[in-house]
Amino acid sequence: MGQYTLNLANINGCDSVVVLDLAISPSYHDTISATICLGDRYQNAGFDTIPEQAGLISYSQNLKTQLGCDSIITLNLTVNPIEITILHDTICRTGNYNNYNFNIVNPITDSYYDTLSTIYGCDSIVILNLTVHPLFNDTIYANIYDNESVLFGGKYYSLQGVYTDSLRTIFGCDSLSTLNLTTYLSFDAELLESNLICSDSPNFAIEFEESRGVANYYSLAFDTKAFAAGFSDVALAAFTNPIIINIPSNVRPDNYKVSITLENIDQYKREYPLEFMVRYPSSVMAQKWNDVVALYNSAYNGGYDYSAIQWYKNGNLLYGETHSYIYLDNNIFTTGDEYTALLTRSDDGESVFTCPLIVVVRALSTQVYPTILSAGETINIISPKAAKVSIYNSLGVLSNSQNIGEGNTTMISPNSHGFYFMIISDEEQVLHRQTIIVK
Repeated sequence: MGQYTLNLANINGCDSVVVLDLAISPSYHDTISATICLGDRYQNAGFDTIPEQAGLISYSQNLKTQLGCDSIITLNLTVNPIEITILHDTICRTGNYNNYNFNIVNPITDSYYDTLSTIYGCDSIVILNLTVHPLFNDTIYANIYDNESVLFGGKYYSLQGVYTDSLRTIFGCDSLSTLNLTTYLSFDAELLESNLICSDSPNFAIEFEESRGVANYYSLAFDTKAFAAGFSDVALAAFTNPIIINIPSNVRPDNYKVSITLENIDQYKREYPLEFMVRYPSSVMAQKWNDVVALYNSAYNGGYDYSAIQWYKNGNLLYGETHSYIYLDNNIFTTGDEYTALLTRSDDGESVFTCPLIVVVRALSTQVYPTILSAGETINIISPKAAKVSIYNSLGVLSNSQNIGEGNTTMISPNSHGFYFMIISDEEQVLHRQTIIVK
């Protein structure tokens, strides 16, 4: 504040003195310091701000005093940060979660938040990204037959029951797996080799060897050729061992197929494919004398012509015997030998065997030997036909008698020594007389 004098001249030339009393008001420059947390609002001394970043921030503000002088206020604002911590964790779904000051009941996969305070009193936010892996408790229901097994938990099981296995998932969580195993009955049966099937037979048998369990039903499914030949399928029938299959009348000798299915009450099934040959009957050939077997021609064999013939004896191939007959040159048959022929038909080229013809050595005349023998010894008799044998002693008393058939026959000689007379006769005539000496 001061007084100032100014000398001036007025318009009349006279002195004019101006005295100025000047009062000087002071200006103000003030500094304010404050501290807040990031995100808080500061309102004071004319300041109104929400800082967007942490740190020391200075603000200035120009004001007027009551006397109209400038007043500058500076705000040094310390903005303390809010701390955000992000955590990641995984657990198995076994109950509550207690970690990092979190207490979560029955947690699920989600983000969880917790607010704390820093040393400056500001918020400290903890974000927990929690992954909850599930537990696996599964039950497997399996049905098997008692000749099977199932792999469970690294082991094979074949007995009915409930089994459990504790594992760990790829996330390390417990996994309890349960096997509920039901076992049904099975059976074992082996198809046996069929006997020869002759086309003039009424039926043939399919036999099984049953080793375990019981088959209750069977079904038959013939191939197209067999069905066309007259064989009939069987859908489902009670199983009896053997299975009897009827042979169609006038069936064509050929090779056929049938699928046999056995089944039990638990629906366990086994299928048995079978190829079978229906052979020509042995009546397509005949024995002639004691050294010839010949085939009948189409007029007498059912109408078949053959493009190829191969003879067999007792199942063995006879090389070179490819004619319609077989002849033993300078030899005779042996009783009981079996002769068959593999016949290839001219019309379709199918090769099918005949059923065997069993040859018998036929006597061309009656023969008795030996005629001198011991008491109780065997007498061999060969007769061309059925007859009656009577043995008389030297007094004409009947010692023994026996009916014989065609071919070879044996008879026991009398037990007493002496001369005997043997008479072989049929209903019409005496065929042979023979003296027997028993020593």
